[in-house]
Amino acid sequence: MLSRKIIGLQRKKVKLVRHNKKWSVLYKREVKLLHSVIGKYIKTVEHIGSTSIPTAKAKPIIDIMIGVGSLKIGNKCIKPLEKVGYVYKHNAIKKGRHFFA
Repeated sequence: MLSRKIIGLQRKKVKLVRHNKKWSVLYKREVKLLHSVIGKYIKTVEHIGSTSIPTAKAKPIIDIMIGVGSLKIGNKCIKPLEKVGYVYKHNAIKKGRHFFA
């Protein structure tokens, strides 16, 4: 597994901060990584959540949504994403979706 700096919050802590221009840079860097690992499965990638809104205070967590063709294809992404440091949270948000932290 690669050693990567993680931004965000301690568990069970909520903290809103002013928008940081670096979030856009971090998002773009992460998209490059995602494309290098699972690019053949990706149909779309979106920066979602409060860090994607320049005028909003936000929790300092970069939320990224990836669209793939089907849940079956999503299953093929689990191991490659785990190899680069993502933690798979099966059905953590909503049944029928894949979620990684």
